[in-house]
Amino acid sequence: MLSRDRPPNVYTVLSESAVRGVQGDERVMIRQLEHLITLSRRPNIILQLVPFKAAAGPRVISRKGILERFALLRLASPGVIGELPRHLDYAFTTIGDELQWSDDVRHYEELWNRASSAALSPHETRAFLWRVLEDFR
Repeated sequence: MLSRDRPPNVYTVLSESAVRGVQGDERVMIRQLEHLITLSRRPNIILQLVPFKAAAGPRVISRKGILERFALLRLASPGVIGELPRHLDYAFTTIGDELQWSDDVRHYEELWNRASSAALSPHETRAFLWRVLEDFR
């Protein structure tokens, strides 16, 4: 899907814990980090990371809940006529073991804005991932 002729745009913000927590062994982590670095070079993928120690200034996270796990999905509405929206928005999260969804995405848009503002830039994220990769080698 991500490598087809017209791939979707993907915007992702990860917590540093997602790349520091060992899953499998060191070889698995090295492959995973290399894969993230490769994906981050694609023009349709924006990858950002919120480090444990955020820099002073606008990256400081002052409100709780920013690292709630969720996915926002925006789908185009082809052939829209009249007053219908040009796109459909859905938010997905988990509560316990259940996947929950909602078309009221305002809360998640706010979380997204705070997370992406607090995160490193895509370029800084790639450099950060290289440093973490070196820690596993």
